[in-house]
Amino acid sequence: MGGPGAGQTTKACNQLALLVNAMGTAEAMHLAACSGLDPAKVREVLLGGVASSRVLELFGKRMVERDFAAGIEARLYYKDLHIVLDLVHELGIATPAAAVVMQHVNAVIGRGEGGSDLSALLKVLEDMAGTARKN
Repeated sequence: MGGPGAGQTTKACNQLALLVNAMGTAEAMHLAACSGLDPAKVREVLLGGVASSRVLELFGKRMVERDFAAGIEARLYYKDLHIVLDLVHELGIATPAAAVVMQHVNAVIGRGEGGSDLSALLKVLEDMAGTARKN
């Protein structure tokens, strides 16, 4: 990848793309549900189009199934986002989506769900909209 630190920067780029995609997936699943659509069916359609991604495949499935216990704990992404935000601050570049995702990851942790899967981002959106569901 390059000289010293290039691997860590590459990982930061990966985590940024993953986390922004996960937030978009949560918003799409929430929009589907609030619009009276079946999020599982919407996800299947999205998987067949340009919006398809590994994040939609994995995290979208967990959101649809409301399986917030699976996968990597959301609190671990907090560290990754700090690395991203520190790096962009150092470089003097803007990453507004990273800042928004950090707020939502903070909300997941603040709800006491730092040990839940990142798909718990959906629960934060539901709470914000007053559309919270059980579990």
